[in-house]
Amino acid sequence: MPLTVKFCASDPQDRFRPVIQEAVDRGTDIDVAVAFMTKAGVDLFTRWVRALDPARCRLCVSVQFPTNIDALRDLSGLLGDRLFIHLGSKKPEEIAVGKSTLSPLLHSKIIWIAHGQETVSIFVGSHNWTSKALDGANFEASTLLVCEPNEQFSQDVKAHLDACVHASEVFNPADIDFYKSIQSALFSDGPQPIRREIIEEFTPAEAVVIHAEDHRADATQGTLQLYLPLKRAMPLRWFEPIGKTVYLYLYPPGTLLGHPTPTSDPHFYEGTVRAVSGDVDDPITGRAVNAQIPDLTRPQLMVVGGNIPALMPGIVAQVVANLRAHGTVSLPVFVADRSRPGVRIEPRYDETTETPRSEDRVPLPRDLGRYYADGSIKDGRFVFQTPLPVRTTTVSIPGINLYRIPPARTVQEIILRRQRQSLRHADDESSRRREADVVVLTEATDDRFEYVYLVYHVLGSVHGTHQ
Repeated sequence: MPLTVKFCASDPQDRFRPVIQEAVDRGTDIDVAVAFMTKAGVDLFTRWVRALDPARCRLCVSVQFPTNIDALRDLSGLLGDRLFIHLGSKKPEEIAVGKSTLSPLLHSKIIWIAHGQETVSIFVGSHNWTSKALDGANFEASTLLVCEPNEQFSQDVKAHLDACVHASEVFNPADIDFYKSIQSALFSDGPQPIRREIIEEFTPAEAVVIHAEDHRADATQGTLQLYLPLKRAMPLRWFEPIGKTVYLYLYPPGTLLGHPTPTSDPHFYEGTVRAVSGDVDDPITGRAVNAQIPDLTRPQLMVVGGNIPALMPGIVAQVVANLRAHGTVSLPVFVADRSRPGVRIEPRYDETTETPRSEDRVPLPRDLGRYYADGSIKDGRFVFQTPLPVRTTTVSIPGINLYRIPPARTVQEIILRRQRQSLRHADDESSRRREADVVVLTEATDDRFEYVYLVYHVLGSVHGTHQ
């Protein structure tokens, strides 16, 4: 039988903080499961962890708002793998009014404090670990029971706490954005959707990219003084101002034009624009060049002997660029987005499971379904959906057909590698599950300029992988 039973809230606005502090002051171990924990609650638990041995402290908390995820991240530095977070479920969903969400969550409020091997103090009640609950702003109630550790009541409480932990996962600081995205998905007045996590492997590379077949008899020249006569469809602004970077990829004759995908790797040239003119009445003349691409819609590099050739009909602008050879490369992944690509993390709830113990439970009453949204009950039992992280990267990749290796696969491999590095606390099964949830979306640019386009970022180095 319990040695002490005490109701802690004859006044429902009594401060709860000093009551539990008195028990902790005599404690050696603490085990807590609580629905909501704001910074006030995290700060209180942090003081206890520092006063006790962190290995003797355990905390399990719901992910749902208003739990402070950033504060829990700081606490995880002390608690490590003894801090657990319950991710909840989107179903079964009780029918609500307005924007309210009534999805399942960890809703326990239990504190188990051991005093050596002699007694345990157990608080069971309504108090969340928010300042409003701990410091008397809310109307709350809790009951304190003091008993011996081997009594059935204490063992049942520990079994409940173990069940909460079993249904949760170790808090992983690398998954902060995922936890916040769950809050945003389940609570309309909670945090705003999470910003993108920038993919640092994409580096700035603002340039004009040109793909062409090399029809010179001698393709061994290390430098090009390249002349580009522009027809009306090709914007001169792409090549402005002077000094604009140009990346030229040259393919052997017959391996680029007329193929869905190039049949060979290109030879890479890099340089800058040295002259531009949009005035055909005052054209660029007298400048030495050694090569030209007469038509950028069907680009073929030709030898030019001497100066810039005479203007042909239909030419409305001129560009001259100096380029230097870098050897044969694999085409790197270029991005037409001005902002650096990033990963947006969102929860997905399309994997539906029932609770492990559902087979042992009595089927629900038939008329209970009227209180729940469609799909919440199946075969007389609640249906649960646990969230999985979906990492979505949307990039605009021009010239997508010019890649011999699909660029989506290359980007996906980068994201997968980042995920492996971030899953510090996850077990092998969890790692495989999360790696499978990466989604990469790609968008091609204007088809009118299949072989010429503007880029702003590149994955890795513009020099790609040398062959």
